[in-house]
Amino acid sequence: MILLVSLGVIVALAIAGTVLFVTRTLPPYNGAKDFLNDVAQRQQTSAAGRLCALDAAHPTITLQDVDQSIDRTDAKTLSANPLGVDRSGSTATVNFTVTYNGGKAGKTFALPMALEGGSWKACPSGN
Repeated sequence: MILLVSLGVIVALAIAGTVLFVTRTLPPYNGAKDFLNDVAQRQQTSAAGRLCALDAAHPTITLQDVDQSIDRTDAKTLSANPLGVDRSGSTATVNFTVTYNGGKAGKTFALPMALEGGSWKACPSGN
């Protein structure tokens, strides 16, 4: 009997953890992943459409700053970390890793995100 109760509690906790992950972590992660994919593929217009309102006011400068900060000239891949999401209400920070060509060591960065109009938008300038 105790074993069944213990198993029931474990299953309930696993379900609750999954629900929390899907509802709290996945949306900002997906927004960051989509933005980073656009940056990696040099889709400037699409990436600019994924910027928060403050950064969207000057998208060219913001995207140039992103390219410079991650050293885009040598970057091989940009990948968001689903376990590197720190969300607080309508803002979040998503960690992402940049791997480089030529054996250069990879780096991890934090991408601020904001919930605007029902969508998670990237705020690379930190606003």
